[in-house]
Amino acid sequence: MCLDNGNFLFEEIEFDPEGKEMSYHLIILDEAFDKIKALDGKVTRENPLQSARYNLFDPYFSYQITEDRIYLVNPQQEVLEIELYNLQGELLKKIKKQSRKIKIPEEYEQKIINSMREGSMWDLLKDKVYMQENFPPLKSLYVDEAGRLLVETYEKGENPGEYMLDIFNSDGVFVGRKSLKEALGRKFKNSRMYCAHEKESGYQELAVYKMKWK
Repeated sequence: MCLDNGNFLFEEIEFDPEGKEMSYHLIILDEAFDKIKALDGKVTRENPLQSARYNLFDPYFSYQITEDRIYLVNPQQEVLEIELYNLQGELLKKIKKQSRKIKIPEEYEQKIINSMREGSMWDLLKDKVYMQENFPPLKSLYVDEAGRLLVETYEKGENPGEYMLDIFNSDGVFVGRKSLKEALGRKFKNSRMYCAHEKESGYQELAVYKMKWK
């Protein structure tokens, strides 16, 4: 991905076919594709070919990019921690918030197993799969042009089918929470949250929420 200062943001994978783990993280390259910096949010997981166990939950970092900032969350942290970098990869700030631990329900685990049974790797993995106990502290991260943050969590909301979102201002200060319906996709811009929902009829609808800031 090309950044506004001419640098590039890439995902780098470290993988030894004979090792029991693999890892991946984000790196910044200059215009000549030479590495400038590796960001701190490194994620590790089992090598399915060598490890005796394999986590069904696939951890993947969440990140967002604005004109001059990179926001990164490592899903393997036990608490919510958003790392804020400039486009050179220098760490500027960490935004932290205690979050509730949400247990992963059996039906979620079974849904993943059912989908994996259709794949070519199932025979290799079926005797070593397991599910971690809790969801990560966030589901998705959204940043608007002013640097304000919305963090979608796995915590159920006020009504059926809704989930809680944590709201932070541009200084990284937590300012409130909002319960919103689960969405196929979201876009956060100009103090508005645009959400795509699937209706019972199978059609999709676009809902627009206006964010009020104190």
